[in-house]
Amino acid sequence: MILQKFPTYAQYASSDLAGIYTQEKLSGALHLQATMMLSTVFVNDGKGHFTSQALPMLAQIAPINAIIPMDVDGDNHVDLVCAGNNWGAEVETARYDAGTGTVLRGDGKGGFAPMPISRTGFFAWGNVKDLALVRTGADKDPLIVVANNNDAVQAFGTKKPNAGLARMNP
Repeated sequence: MILQKFPTYAQYASSDLAGIYTQEKLSGALHLQATMMLSTVFVNDGKGHFTSQALPMLAQIAPINAIIPMDVDGDNHVDLVCAGNNWGAEVETARYDAGTGTVLRGDGKGGFAPMPISRTGFFAWGNVKDLALVRTGADKDPLIVVANNNDAVQAFGTKKPNAGLARMNP
C-alpha cells in the first residue's frame, strides 16, 4: 500500500502521518512518546548509583544490538565493542544498515570515543544480532564472534596489546 501511494522516497518524506495512514486510522491507534533516542551506557559508581552517558555520534548512526565490554587496547580501561543494524524494518521505513560495528575506547571515567577501523580492524556491517566473547587456546585469547542474521558468522581476535582487533577467518 505504501509503495503504491508513494512511488518515490521524496513523496513519502514530504507527507505527514495523516497523509500516510489517514486520520481515521490514527485516531484509533496507540500513541506513545519517546523522550530519548540515543544509544546509552549506564556507568555504575560502585555504590549502587548509575549515571547515563550517551555514546558518541558514530555509535548513533544505526541500531546497536550487542555490546561487549572489554579492554581492547591494553590500557586497563573498559572499552566497548558494538555492532547492530536492522534489515527487517517495517515496510514504511527503509532498513537500518549504516552500522559497520565500532570499538569505543573508554577513558576510565565513563567517557567513550570511537577508534578508527584502520586501528581496530573491526568491521561488522551485516545484519548483526549478537556478539559473543569466547576465550580460545591455551592462553585464553579473546575472540569476538559476530552473529549475522541469515548469514555467516564473523570472528575477530585480538593482536598484541595496544594493537586493536584483527579479522580472523570465520
